[in-house]
Amino acid sequence: MKFVIILTLVGLTMAKLGEWNAMANDGHKAIELAKKGVAHYNLNSKSFYYRKLVDIKSAKSKTDNGATYEIIFEIDMSNCLKTKPYSEECKVQTELLTEECTYVFYSAPKSDECEIVKGSCIPLN
Repeated sequence: MKFVIILTLVGLTMAKLGEWNAMANDGHKAIELAKKGVAHYNLNSKSFYYRKLVDIKSAKSKTDNGATYEIIFEIDMSNCLKTKPYSEECKVQTELLTEECTYVFYSAPKSDECEIVKGSCIPLN
């Protein structure tokens, strides 16, 4: 009986490999990756102001040879100029420039680091 239960659990776990699984939008990993995506956006944007994370719309992951994450989040312009270091004290300046971003991250097996595979943002207004 124990052998059948263990075999069943192993079979269920194996069936999940390579399939997307929902993550908690407010979970630590989703927030960490969304902030990493915002930092990447701010680094590459030509805007004079930092963008700030407004909301995480969707978070999912899949495990195959490593872990892949897809995070969809909204950003908006803050009141902080890029001439100064970014701070969590920055406030959203306007809700007229909201963008929805989709970022995909990859973490190699036995690694805690996630690399950005691709990222794009589109205006919502």
